[in-house]
Amino acid sequence: MITLSLFGRGGQGIKSAAHVVSTAAFLGGYYVQDQPLYGAERRGAPISAFIRLADEPILARGYISYPLFIVVADDSLLQDKNSDPLKELTKDTVLLVNSTKSAEELSSKLQISNNIVTYDLTKLALDILGKPMIGVAVAGVASKLLNLYFDDVKQALALELKNIGVHDAELAKNIELLRAAYESVPYVKTKLLQEHKERELNVVELKYHDPMISTCTITSPGNSPVRKTGDWSVYKPIIDYDRCTKCMICFVYCPDSAITIDQDGFPVVNYDACKGCNICYTECPTKTITIGRKIRR
Repeated sequence: MITLSLFGRGGQGIKSAAHVVSTAAFLGGYYVQDQPLYGAERRGAPISAFIRLADEPILARGYISYPLFIVVADDSLLQDKNSDPLKELTKDTVLLVNSTKSAEELSSKLQISNNIVTYDLTKLALDILGKPMIGVAVAGVASKLLNLYFDDVKQALALELKNIGVHDAELAKNIELLRAAYESVPYVKTKLLQEHKERELNVVELKYHDPMISTCTITSPGNSPVRKTGDWSVYKPIIDYDRCTKCMICFVYCPDSAITIDQDGFPVVNYDACKGCNICYTECPTKTITIGRKIRR
């Protein structure tokens, strides 16, 4: 059995990416299990999906222990203790991360020696679609890791997008993104899960998983500022203080209280809390605020 876990955030198209990959595997002749797992159903909240491929019927369901492949669609999740996509990483796991960092940088930062592949899928989506919708790109790289045929992946994408009413012109752009993502990642040779089969969940002995896996509960009072909700944002507001009139409209309209006022009356953005909704940019009467891409350090 081949197993793959996808980790991302709500609004990135992770569920659709998993559908595309599993449908492509089905078209390629595999038995398939595709299981999404939600926490809070809101934009930016962690979401995961688990895919099993096999040459025989699959009896297991749900959460995958010790996957052969892990795809992390947002590198801020690597520091998220609630999501913890690397919790069940083994020495054989192949890890692919959507990041501006190199594989060497991430390997050193995470202190792991796994086979790591990194690629800036967000930039790829921005260049081709003009917006940071990375679900199709995630489907492309995940399919390449699983060594699925591109024609099957392309057909699966067309089925998925037509089912949600995407028109031909937009479909063509998404297929272009799919191909670019698929071709951006080399095929990674790895042995199949011979030893992992011993770790597979037994169909009659169900392993307990704490409800915290699928919730965003705050477990102690006053710790919400520790949650850097701005980590997943692609864009950030930039204030030109030479032109700012101190009208405080951005402060009033910010839905997440990410903007405060300093002692001189100027607005200050807390980028750890800013989700990049761009409301301050839209409402600024003097157009003092501009938008730039947020690069994680």
